[in-house]
Amino acid sequence: MRANLMQVTKHVIERVLLNTVLVVAILSVLGCGPPGTAPRESVETPSAPVEGTPLAYEAVLCINEARINVLVADTPQERAVGLSGYAGLPENVGMLFVFPEPRQPSFWMKGMEFPLDLVWIRDGTVVQIDTAVPPPPPNTPDDQLPRYHPTEPITHVLELTAGSAARYSIIVGYRITPCPDETA
Repeated sequence: MRANLMQVTKHVIERVLLNTVLVVAILSVLGCGPPGTAPRESVETPSAPVEGTPLAYEAVLCINEARINVLVADTPQERAVGLSGYAGLPENVGMLFVFPEPRQPSFWMKGMEFPLDLVWIRDGTVVQIDTAVPPPPPNTPDDQLPRYHPTEPITHVLELTAGSAARYSIIVGYRITPCPDETA
């Protein structure tokens, strides 16, 4: 009996630690710079994985009935590159940028090859959605790239393939949360 209690206690502690790590990862990653600064630092874009899709996902978000695997950009280089250079994403995949404190960042589509839905989030609640943001024409000079900004300070940006916000019925006011661990 005592061994079972110790095993259950260990499992609960492991689950709490895993959930804490996920929440910290989701809440502490992004920084693209305040308005007026160059969006995303200029960094060489690494080669995209085979078929232009990511190989590993770092978190899972629950959106209505869907589970969305997300890449989390947690270094200046990853935040600068974002999804640039990828040919596309599978239906249930996105990239989550996380700001350490509320701000109004500036995003651009430099190096993008497919349109995105930008879901602007503050403390887990969707505050704005920019749908079908198009990639720029090839060779567009940086100073002519459109900039995309939230209308109020945000803490997260979720980038999804264009059409995903409608497909998952994401609307302003909707809560986006990490999925509970199903292995428990």
